[in-house]
Amino acid sequence: MLFNLKTHTPLWTGGVLKTCDRVHETSIIGSFRWWYEAIARGLGHHSCDIIKNPCPEIKKDGNKEKRQWCDVCEIFGATGKHRIFKLIVKGDGKAVYNQKNAKDLINIKPKGRNTGWYLGAGRYSTEDKPIRIEIHNLDYNDVRLSAALFSALTLVDRWTAIGARTQHGFGVVEITDRNGKKIRFKDIDTLTTGKNNVRNLPNIKDFFFAKIQLIPKDENWKKQIDGFSNKKTKNLLSQRLKNMPKSVPSAPAVKNWLRYTLFADLKISNTNFGSISDGSIFGQIKPKSNKQAAKISVSDAYKKNDHWEFRIWGWIPDDDSVLPKKTRTIFLKNLKGALNSCPPELKDALGGCETKLTHWREFDSDRDTIGKESEINQFIRSLLY
Repeated sequence: MLFNLKTHTPLWTGGVLKTCDRVHETSIIGSFRWWYEAIARGLGHHSCDIIKNPCPEIKKDGNKEKRQWCDVCEIFGATGKHRIFKLIVKGDGKAVYNQKNAKDLINIKPKGRNTGWYLGAGRYSTEDKPIRIEIHNLDYNDVRLSAALFSALTLVDRWTAIGARTQHGFGVVEITDRNGKKIRFKDIDTLTTGKNNVRNLPNIKDFFFAKIQLIPKDENWKKQIDGFSNKKTKNLLSQRLKNMPKSVPSAPAVKNWLRYTLFADLKISNTNFGSISDGSIFGQIKPKSNKQAAKISVSDAYKKNDHWEFRIWGWIPDDDSVLPKKTRTIFLKNLKGALNSCPPELKDALGGCETKLTHWREFDSDRDTIGKESEINQFIRSLLY
């Protein structure tokens, strides 16, 4: 199976020298696995916590020990278990600017921030320098591979992103087959259901997916994004905008608005949000003993056909250890409402662009713009088809 990855925003997969010297297979595979884990848990299948409690599970069978792997590890591999497929990158594209070392970064520092966000030179595809991946099935008797990969591929193509640092705007791609046709996951019925209901790990039932259209006020909006005024890295930013004119690194400005304006009260006690730390939603790096990854990702703005848009998606667990159920409802309601109304602070952050919420997807919710869907198979079908 050969797939073309047309980059709407730069692709970041890391590297030994902390630069994205090429497209690394491990990062692509990791993305596919992460999204398939979420889909599998939503369907009620067992997917282990590969950080805290990885496979295999050791069970006693009389005097013998028997090793068992979860449904996801059976496909993507684990200790003592090979992947049932091989992925090969067939093209690395180009770097969006000439990054010389790990410190050669674009610094986007929105108003009020001391440091801001640091962005490296991801990769982008062109007609003469495409990015392609080739996937080989190593177990032709196993019919699960096609369902796992196509469901993850299609979810990335439609709603999310691939690779590392997707929470910083990287990795929005359009995925086509070897003939240039958009991929379609039609075989939803091959995704069987189970009886598990794990909600403290990423589960498609607890995600939201949004697309927001940008309506620029004039041709200069790209230069007026909040945080673009850092003179030290202005040349690097100019290189990126020149090489990828249909992509603008706007994610830091939107994330800054989300965390420090829209949800500024999230870290204050005795509010609608209780005493939950904003780090549990937007991530934190200190203290080291309690580092947390962001649960909300924001893509950079990109031009698709004749309009600009960006994506926001997130895992907001229906779990009291993160947000109480009532608080979760308030959080998502406020987020959708703000994206739908284009508050002045968001407009300013995006260089004066008006915004229009075009899609909001959420399982078993009246907020879903297509309509409330309480049957998980049908919800996944609507996301992937």
